[in-house]
Amino acid sequence: MKSDLPVPALVLASLPIVVVATILIVSLVFLPKGSQDIRSSAAPPIATSPTPVPVITSKPTSNTPIIPETRCSSPYSPVCGVNGQTYLNQCEANKADVQIATRKECATIPITATPPHSPSL
Repeated sequence: MKSDLPVPALVLASLPIVVVATILIVSLVFLPKGSQDIRSSAAPPIATSPTPVPVITSKPTSNTPIIPETRCSSPYSPVCGVNGQTYLNQCEANKADVQIATRKECATIPITATPPHSPSL
């Protein structure tokens, strides 16, 4: 089968194919062999305690000191305060200025009604 295109036009038409084939051959020779999973080289997450984030919510006047509001951005990790109240996490307990008794929800004690004690007659 003979082409009707002149020789320079035939060379120009096949040039993209030659360029792509050359790039593929060069990449096979110079690039590393095998598959490398980049996720395998990542370090495991570091466990950190919740960090309070100070946020200034109002503009201070000349006589008022700047007192930032603390917003807790940590997930639900209940703690029991020494006051017997369960807080969403350590940051919320710190924000309420309560020391932590245990790192779990506070035990709920059922309240039972005690009948009034009447004196014996």
